Amino acid sequence: MKPHGDAGSFPLRRLAPILVLGFALACRGDPSPGEGGEARTSTPPVEETDVADRTRRTTGPAPVLWLGLDGLDFELLDRLAAEGRMPSWKRLAAEGYTARLGSFHPLISPLLWTTIATGLFRALDAGHPDPEGSLLRWATQDQEGDRMAAARSVLERGAVRYPQSETIAQKLSLLRFQAKDCGGALEALSRFEAATRRPDTLNSLALFQTCLGRREKAVALLERSLLLRPDQPGARDSLNRIRAANLGQRVSR
Repeated sequence: MKPHGDAGSFPLRRLAPILVLGFALACRGDPSPGEGGEARTSTPPVEETDVADRTRRTTGPAPVLWLGLDGLDFELLDRLAAEGRMPSWKRLAAEGYTARLGSFHPLISPLLWTTIATGLFRALDAGHPDPEGSLLRWATQDQEGDRMAAARSVLERGAVRYPQSETIAQKLSLLRFQAKDCGGALEALSRFEAATRRPDTLNSLALFQTCLGRREKAVALLERSLLLRPDQPGARDSLNRIRAANLGQRVSR
């Protein structure tokens, strides 16, 4: 026979139904209206609150929703829309504006989306493996699209950000020269003159010096370029022309 303990004890099996009932009442929550409790205040959906509280714009330009879809194949998207299988997208594209954006390499989504959200240079600072190459490709795309001011702006900032890049400096100097800024073109590239081993840099410097009327300096630069790479017909022809002009100027004196 199992001992029942003293008279004040209460067997656990008798306590269990009471615990279950108490748990059920606790989980029931607040009483509903008409059951003796106060009515619970209902909270409207967040969408209704958002729309009600928002002040709609009455003046100024219309808001723009920019939608970007990562990795989406537009060939597939256009085909499905044409087949009527994506009617909502077809309507959105028809009523809005769509375009195929040029990108740059490497095609790594975090870098590309950072560029879109923050701008080119912040994306390059975020650990891009080839920042100078991407900057040059960006400027080239602007040039090919006849956006010369944009290309020059990118290169101007790039020359400050990467002062040791001879390629960026040369590309910038040529854009300045095309804008008939011979002094600015020379200023952008001249710091590489003493140490460069690139004939294209020396040829560009010779062009700028000629533009500024410094023919003797241009001759020295072209001679140095041809020593580095003799097979340059254009540079040799320019050298001969400048020498002939210098000789003619001396004879006329």
